[in-house]
Amino acid sequence: MLKESNYPINSFYYNFKSKEKFAEYIIEYYGNNSTKFYKSILDGQQVKNPVKRFELFSVFNGR
Repeated sequence: MLKESNYPINSFYYNFKSKEKFAEYIIEYYGNNSTKFYKSILDGQQVKNPVKRFELFSVFNGR
C-alpha cells in the first residue's frame, strides 16, 4: 500500500519502481485529466523539489 505523508504525490512516486508505473497509477487515480493532476501539484505544492516536479511533468510530456 501507499504510505501517507504530508507530500502525497512525492510519496507515491517513491513507492513505484519506474516512472511508467507511477504514470499508470496517476492516470488511473485522476483519469485522463492531467490538468487536474498538474493543478493538484502546483496548488498543493505537494512536490517541493523542482527537479522531482520536472520528472513528474516529463512522465506525461514524454508520451
